Amino acid sequence: MRAITISRFGEVDVLETADLPVPDPGPGQVSIDVSHAAVGLADILMRRGAFGGAPPIVPGLEVAGTVREVGAGVHHLRVGQPVVTLSRPTAGGYAEVSVADAAITIPLDAVDPRLDAAEAVAVVPNTTTALLSLELVGNVGPGSQVLIHGAAGALSGITAQVARHLGAAQVLGTVRSSRRAAEAERYGYDLVVSSNGFRSALSDAGIDSVDIVVDPVGGRLRAESLEVLAPLGRLLAVGNASGEDDVRIGANELWLANRAVLGFNVGGLLMQDPTAAEAAARRAIEWAAAGTVSMPHTTLPLAQAAEAHRLLESGDCEGRIVLTVPN
Repeated sequence: MRAITISRFGEVDVLETADLPVPDPGPGQVSIDVSHAAVGLADILMRRGAFGGAPPIVPGLEVAGTVREVGAGVHHLRVGQPVVTLSRPTAGGYAEVSVADAAITIPLDAVDPRLDAAEAVAVVPNTTTALLSLELVGNVGPGSQVLIHGAAGALSGITAQVARHLGAAQVLGTVRSSRRAAEAERYGYDLVVSSNGFRSALSDAGIDSVDIVVDPVGGRLRAESLEVLAPLGRLLAVGNASGEDDVRIGANELWLANRAVLGFNVGGLLMQDPTAAEAAARRAIEWAAAGTVSMPHTTLPLAQAAEAHRLLESGDCEGRIVLTVPN
């Protein structure tokens, strides 16, 4: 089969086309004839060597396609069934055939057959992540005030929509530039401000504190976010897109201010319990098919994976980037 591999760690030129053996599913797994593979920040970090491992590595955490073969013990999926996967720590998505745990492989036709594969992989995994982080960890509900950093990003844009549908009274966002603010507007924020000096901008708008901060950016923004948390407020650390050094937060500081910092890593959760996201994923499919949540996406052929990485890193592409895989 054809696949895109990380031949060595580095810039986009390390992504190379290779001919690899077709993988077979093990017990509790399925193999998938991939039609679409999502491109995400984790793929870029993987390409740079942030996660370790030894090249060659096939990146790609989330795919859509049809079931090719089922492994032992898999009874709820059938050959030829259209499916989408959630984020897989094993990666392997930039390929004509990919293997995934059956527990995180969600049948599309069993939930809503209106959703096509490209839309499914662009929307469903991030919506599932947002539901889990906001409900299980952030305890977002009616009346909550939510601030989301990196507001124009694919995960943040979905998170804003999910927060609204969970009853948040006010959804705020921060962005790096005015151009990204215009992009973020489509996701339904009540207010989008520059991340540079965001506390002053919020104060000028009459907002002194929020209940939840969702932070996929890290670094300076994470440290400053503690200052806008209301008593019993929660900061959700869901990524470190900035690449800045970790922020050290003292437990006594949290205790005295009645604040909490909570981490959520969907890949780690699914590695420990692959069944933890099934119900959320089915809701995500229903919402995506109904247009309750949406995300623009750009498609490129698998052979242009390097260009996809370049676009994502440059910020020149709105929404998600999805690789199309001919079979």
